[in-house]
Amino acid sequence: MKKRIAAILLLGCMVMGSVGTPAQVSAAEVAETVTEEETEQTSEETSVDTAAAESTETAENTETAENTETAESTESAEPVKAAAADTTENGTEATAEEITHPTGLLDLNVINVGTIAEDDILDETEANSSKSSSVYAAAWDAYSSNYVYNMLSTEERKFWDGLDASCRQVLLGTDNLTDGHIPYVSCGSLNSNRITYVAYMFRYMNPQYYFINVSLYQGGSSSVWYAAFGVYSAFQNGTARSTATQSVKNQVDTWKNTVNSLSSEAEKVKMIHDLIVQKVDYNTDIYGNSFNEDTAYTQSVYSVFCMDKTVCAGYAQAFEMMCNGVGVDCIAVTSDDHEWNKVRINDSWYNVDCTWADQSTIDYEYFERSDAVYDADLASYASSHAEESYWSEYLPACTLDSGATYSDPGTLPTITQQTAQPQISVTANNNVNYVTITSSTPNAIIYYTINGDTPTPAYTRSEKYSSTFTLSGSCTVKAVAVCDTYWDSNVASKSVTATTGTTDTSDTTDTTTQHKAAPFVKLLYQYVLDRSATQSEVDYWVGRLENGSTGAEVAYGFIFSQEFQNKNYNDADYVEHLYLSLMGRASDADGKADWVTHLKNGVSRLYVFRQFTDSTEFGNLCNTYEIERGTVALTENRDQNYNVTRFVARNYTEFLGRTYDVGGLNDWSGRINSGYGMENVAYGFVFSQECINMNLSNSDYVKMLYRGIFGRSYDDEGLNDWVNQLDNGTSRETVFWGFANSQEFANMVASYGL
Repeated sequence: MKKRIAAILLLGCMVMGSVGTPAQVSAAEVAETVTEEETEQTSEETSVDTAAAESTETAENTETAENTETAESTESAEPVKAAAADTTENGTEATAEEITHPTGLLDLNVINVGTIAEDDILDETEANSSKSSSVYAAAWDAYSSNYVYNMLSTEERKFWDGLDASCRQVLLGTDNLTDGHIPYVSCGSLNSNRITYVAYMFRYMNPQYYFINVSLYQGGSSSVWYAAFGVYSAFQNGTARSTATQSVKNQVDTWKNTVNSLSSEAEKVKMIHDLIVQKVDYNTDIYGNSFNEDTAYTQSVYSVFCMDKTVCAGYAQAFEMMCNGVGVDCIAVTSDDHEWNKVRINDSWYNVDCTWADQSTIDYEYFERSDAVYDADLASYASSHAEESYWSEYLPACTLDSGATYSDPGTLPTITQQTAQPQISVTANNNVNYVTITSSTPNAIIYYTINGDTPTPAYTRSEKYSSTFTLSGSCTVKAVAVCDTYWDSNVASKSVTATTGTTDTSDTTDTTTQHKAAPFVKLLYQYVLDRSATQSEVDYWVGRLENGSTGAEVAYGFIFSQEFQNKNYNDADYVEHLYLSLMGRASDADGKADWVTHLKNGVSRLYVFRQFTDSTEFGNLCNTYEIERGTVALTENRDQNYNVTRFVARNYTEFLGRTYDVGGLNDWSGRINSGYGMENVAYGFVFSQECINMNLSNSDYVKMLYRGIFGRSYDDEGLNDWVNQLDNGTSRETVFWGFANSQEFANMVASYGL
């Protein structure tokens, strides 16, 4: 029977130091350890680095009754740990003091290495060879999730694909990694924050790459930047890594055979949950001074499948890997110091925390629960389920709840409605097909493919639909609509044929209206309101133009009309309509993404509208129809200086953990525009009643300052120093000014052009 973890609550995210310090282990030692594991099936104390990290253990230690019990249990996939009960081993009633909620997520350690040697960069030709694209590779890909990938930009996908190819090459190959990392891959045009965040998410969506550690190396030049994950020392040897890979696969295959004997998704998820919880002990060594992640592998599924000793990262990634491996969509998600899962059962998402289920008996209190339940947990626990900010635009909503308790896994709600099948419409214009996809179910999310594959939210690589897109060739568009608390829709399919036709926006048969501005008006009806104009409508707007209205003023009348507002377009669709109506063309991907980012950062739609009407392209369009271009006035404070506005918006995110409200955004933007200092703005947020009501611990307060004042994660030494000062009586205001008066804060402000 497992030992109960002593701590009531262990919080605090640990940052790894230099990767050059861990103890090394020979390939022979690795191979010997793994071989012993396979032949003796005693995985409780076995590790790839047994000889290096546990050489002081005696032979008697490996033959204890506890190991004997574990060896016997690993021969069967059935759970050993008792199902949850209201009593402990002694027959006494379980108390709150006996239930623990530990955390142990280690932050990704970003290491800047300067110039990257050409030999260290991934050879894409080799990575895409038959060796790396074999059936074996495809089988490993099944353990990952495409949920985040399906929402990434084109540039982010290229970076993600590079990391995937590099990791896959290491997984399937036997080359020695003498530099301690996977081959470097290009980061494209991504900025440093996006590189780090995409790398974070890649790591958590791909648990099958068990050999990568918590280091991310970055380097290159001002024009080309590269990144690579570090690799645990023992897995840098190719032969040892190949043996370890087979050991992971053996355990996974054993469990899959057991899980796949069950029929329903709900049964499979519970079995996976119980198998992991009963097999693994929580590794409390992580809180000791002598802990070494390079020999503990707590952030890797290796610690679960081959060592039986892990922390939250291992529990969550093993659960994710197993669920995806049996066809149940699952992702791992993180807070500042903890990792757990969101799993999709019967087409709706639920939270699952295997770590906190690992008590003396299996605790189901955090099994298949809603976001509302997790968010309403005891204050000291809820913070461990507060997702990191970079997840905010990606994570699915978990609306439904099982009603689970400590001893009862609960019952999943019955789904009675199905999401409406998407409608795919295609409009041809100037040799290009414009594709629009809609679903009549409110808040439905649409995924589509154009390569013949069946679209899904996570199981296959698909595109999350955001706005009308263009196709120049022939293909088949497939789409599915999904909505939390609904069954997924039936898949819609539509064949699109390459067009050579041209839609003429002028009307050569119309003799009633001869003014050259008539085609301009018809263009606005077609691309703003998505309908044809009546002759009286054309005459009205032509009359306005003849009487002195400018092109910008007339376009404003369409874009901000009630008819257009009633369409409730999202930001991406709004921008697409601006391109079509004010520039006479479809958007380019980079330009569109940039304007959508402007809107997310707080400027109004009128601000973006004005940038379009002030553009050279709109001016040329007006000249074509002999119309005065004109402009519109911007009156809101948030529209006066984009850099000021986005600086204020990030204060809401970093200090208050929420999106800005327009009133507050205008107020703070107005103050800065009038000369208010940036440090005073930060002070206003940090010491606002809203922030004070968050009741942050000294550690969380300092972490917030690192994020909000420095724009980065904390370093371990700095965090400890500031927290020590607070614990010894230094006021929070004094610590705040220590951050705000620093050069690093000045540099962060300057990065916003302020």
